[in-house]
Amino acid sequence: MSRRSRWLVAVVGLSLVVPLLPATSAVAQEHAATAAPDRVGEARTIPDWRMQTSRSVTGGGDVISRPGFTDVNWLKVPARSTVMAGLIANRKYPDLNYSTNMKQVNAADFKVPWWYRKGFTADPVPGRHTFLKLNGGVLARGEVWLNGTKLAGTDKVIGAYPIREFDVTNLIRKGDNAIALRADSVDPKRDLTIHFIDWAQFPPDWNQGLFRDVTLASSGAVSLRNLRVDSDLPLPSLATADVTVKVDARNNTDKPQSAEVSGTVDGRAFRQQISLGAKQTRTATFTLKLDKPRVWWPFQMGEQPLYEASMTATIGGAASDTAKNHLRRS
Repeated sequence: MSRRSRWLVAVVGLSLVVPLLPATSAVAQEHAATAAPDRVGEARTIPDWRMQTSRSVTGGGDVISRPGFTDVNWLKVPARSTVMAGLIANRKYPDLNYSTNMKQVNAADFKVPWWYRKGFTADPVPGRHTFLKLNGGVLARGEVWLNGTKLAGTDKVIGAYPIREFDVTNLIRKGDNAIALRADSVDPKRDLTIHFIDWAQFPPDWNQGLFRDVTLASSGAVSLRNLRVDSDLPLPSLATADVTVKVDARNNTDKPQSAEVSGTVDGRAFRQQISLGAKQTRTATFTLKLDKPRVWWPFQMGEQPLYEASMTATIGGAASDTAKNHLRRS
C-alpha cells in the first residue's frame, strides 16, 4: 500500500479503514448539519464526531454534552473511529503500516479516556419517541451523555458487542442538542477488547474508542425491534419452505396500547393485532409456507438470492414504526 494512498488501514488488528482528512479541515470546521430523524421508522447514523483526549478537556460529561460547549478545536473523525484511527486521520501520527513508524507512537496517549462529541438539531413532535442506539462498540468501556444528562456509565457501556438503546424523548429539545461519549483506556489484562488477526500485534491504543455506529431512531408509541426469520427446507425436496417470522413489539408509553403488526415476505402479506400493557414488550409470531423457494447456494453451485422481510406497526391507522431484514434459505 502506497504512503500516498488516500486510505489508511489505521489499526493493524482491527483493520478499520478511515479516509485521510485534508490538512486544512481537521479542526477548524463547524459541525456538518446533522438532524435527528423526523419520520417514524427512520434511523440516522451519527456521520462523524469531534474527538479529544481528556487531558485537554475541562469538565465532565455534564459539561461536554451541553449544546453550548465549544469543540471546534477537537479532532474531526469518521462515524466509526478508534482513537488511533482518529489520530492518524488527522495526521497526528504517520501511516503505522510503513517501516518502523509504530515506534513514533506515544503509548501514554492511550492511558486516559478520550471524548467523542457530536452536535445535532431536532424538532420534537408530540407523541413521537426518539432513541439513541449504541449498536455495540465502545472499547473498553465508557459513558454516554445527552444534553447534560448521563444515560449510562461503565457498568452498562462496556465491550465491543453489547447493544444499548436509550429513550431520550424527554431530553431532546427543539433546536440544538449534543451527544458526548467517553471511551476509557483499554487494559488488556482486565478488559475484553477485540482482535481479528491472531498473528498481528495490537495497535498502540488496543482499539480504544468507537467500533460501531451510533444511531438516532424515531417511532411512535409502539416500536418494532429484533426482526428475525427462521426457515426450514424439508430436504431433499426443494418444493416448499416453512418460514417463521418474529418481531418484538414494544410499548414505549405508560399507558396500554393496541397496535396492528403487519408485514410481507416475498409478496406474502400477514398481520396480527397485539395488545400491550404499559412499557410491555411482546413477540409477534407469523408462520408462512413459501412455494418454490429461491435457495441460497454455495457460489460454485448457484445463485445467492435474498428475501426481504418488511414489518409495520400501526395505531389507529397511522404508522408507529417499521422494520426490515433480509433472509436467505440455504
